Amino acid sequence: MRYTVDVTRIGIRLALSLATIVAVSISVAAQAEDQAKTFRYDFRAGDRYRIVGINAQTYTVDGVVAGAFEELIRIQTEVGEVGAAGATIRAVYQIATEESDSVGGLFSASREYDVSFSQTESGRIVAPPGSFVPQVRDVPLFPDRPIAPGESWTASATEVHDFRASFGIESPVVVPMTVAYRYVGPAERNGAALDLIDIQYTTFYRPGPSDPTAEFVRLMTGRYEQLLYWDSARGRPQFYEERFTQFVQTRDGGRFEFVGRASGEVVDSVQLDRAAMQRDIEAALEAEAIEGAQVRQSDAGVIIAIEDVRFAPDSAELLPGELEKLAFIGSILQRYADRDVLITGHTALAGTEAGRRQLSEERARAVGRFFVENGVRSRDRLVYRGMGAREPVADNTTEEGRRKNRRVEITILEN
Repeated sequence: MRYTVDVTRIGIRLALSLATIVAVSISVAAQAEDQAKTFRYDFRAGDRYRIVGINAQTYTVDGVVAGAFEELIRIQTEVGEVGAAGATIRAVYQIATEESDSVGGLFSASREYDVSFSQTESGRIVAPPGSFVPQVRDVPLFPDRPIAPGESWTASATEVHDFRASFGIESPVVVPMTVAYRYVGPAERNGAALDLIDIQYTTFYRPGPSDPTAEFVRLMTGRYEQLLYWDSARGRPQFYEERFTQFVQTRDGGRFEFVGRASGEVVDSVQLDRAAMQRDIEAALEAEAIEGAQVRQSDAGVIIAIEDVRFAPDSAELLPGELEKLAFIGSILQRYADRDVLITGHTALAGTEAGRRQLSEERARAVGRFFVENGVRSRDRLVYRGMGAREPVADNTTEEGRRKNRRVEITILEN
């Protein structure tokens, strides 16, 4: 039996199928074009917000896993003068590192940067010469045209490194890079209507012979993949998620690799009425007859200073009698649940400077742990630090003065 093929019918069917595919493609393209939008930063003078993120990473040395740590990055931001070209922005970058002796521990304040820079509506940043922050500049950077879902573009950017602590290099190390963007499309996050942008870039830095960095670093590379949730209604980022790998080869042949994840969000900040808060806290302390507690205002916020917090001798173990006092202070802090908290430990002038610093840090951490374990604050909303005896409030030559200097200060932060 011979089979015949109806070429004409197949051709008609193929033509109809192709027509359907073309029609669907045109429909999809038209729909994407309808969803195209022009992305821009929308600056409003006086706007205040903070960017809070956690960076968790592991690192290897010469191929062997050497450790892991987390960093809490908190950027207090205020928009200044706004003009046709963009805006002036003041940002205070506060970096805190997780305590090394526990998993999921508290964050210890490690370094701070204060900078003012200008930024255009498209995202281009101009920072003063010698600035170490912003670390990543011109990301995101938007083209001057509408962008449809699925559309890609590229733009130049820079990454800035601070090697003062690790290598003693006093100037910022600036690494140029090209960033690839793709507008994924509309997305929802935490009930908000946002726009999802995929961001990817690699870095490559090999210092030249005359570069001071060449004395320490032979090669530095990185790979970054980020999902950015953009709030088009407000003209700024809202959330980000990032995966990254960074490799550093030192001059002596050492190989260091860092692999990690980062995430963060933008949180609005209403200016603090410090005077009213001080009055309210003083009234609460007086009503409860809490002795040795003082309240004052500072540039950072409102401080509750607790004198002579009692620990076991030469340790950071809180004595049972102090727990009730701290529980009441915690109830005050819960009235201002939208504010981050800084715990600062101080000591009297006794022992060595290094010993005083360590003891003050341990005692501040003990108070912070009490607040976290009792639900007063989550670990990403609280940072601790120790000042040793560097900021006395009384005469260390008297017992009364030393008692006042052995204190813990709890700052309800402004932004």
